[in-house]
Amino acid sequence: VSAVDEPPYRSIERMIEGARAVSKAAPTTSVIVSGISYLGALAPNVCAYGISRGDYAFAGFGRQSFSYPDLARDILRNGKMDTKKLCLTCGKCTQLMRGGKTPGCVVFDKEVYLDLYKQLEK
Repeated sequence: VSAVDEPPYRSIERMIEGARAVSKAAPTTSVIVSGISYLGALAPNVCAYGISRGDYAFAGFGRQSFSYPDLARDILRNGKMDTKKLCLTCGKCTQLMRGGKTPGCVVFDKEVYLDLYKQLEK
């Protein structure tokens, strides 16, 4: 199934199920769930629930960390994420990475990454 043919929440469910299956098959391995940025402000709760159940040991916030580098601090201090800083899941950071450029958030860090992104269009 291609990502285009599948609803995003189903893709996230498959990532979580995969992390759970690996954790169950290799209980001494510390598994990191990923692919959860699309959940936005719900991600910390979903991840905390999975960690508390032993489904995985850690949660990795990949693209979310580009747009919102203080997310871990905010979750620990405030118990939630600031919705104004959330990744928009536009995919521009991935395009930078696949284009051989330094990945980062084109939306929130325009002064750093917009020129790199425009270079890809040429």
